[in-house]
Amino acid sequence: MGDVQTATVSISGANDATPHSPTTSIFVEGAGFPPGIEVAIKVLAPQLFGTAPVGADGGFGWEKTVPRLGAGAGLGVTVSYPSDPSDPDSPRVEVEGSGEVFAGGGPAT
Repeated sequence: MGDVQTATVSISGANDATPHSPTTSIFVEGAGFPPGIEVAIKVLAPQLFGTAPVGADGGFGWEKTVPRLGAGAGLGVTVSYPSDPSDPDSPRVEVEGSGEVFAGGGPAT
């Protein structure tokens, strides 16, 4: 179960896709997941659902556009996958992350 301890997920939102855009782009990224599986993604606010394939490096990326959210709005995400990738009905492992919406220019570095 080493992947349970090393898997991480992050979420952020950006209001800078285009000037005066009525939308916010939500970005979810993960690392340290079992390669070759598909993860289920649940964004808590706004409620969004999706899936993403995990690459050979154990990482994935997922993006969704939603009606504009306020700068600084909190975001939460839960990413889950089967504890036994060969058995989709096995108990699910959940990895959680949180972030916020940035007004422009992307996340601070």
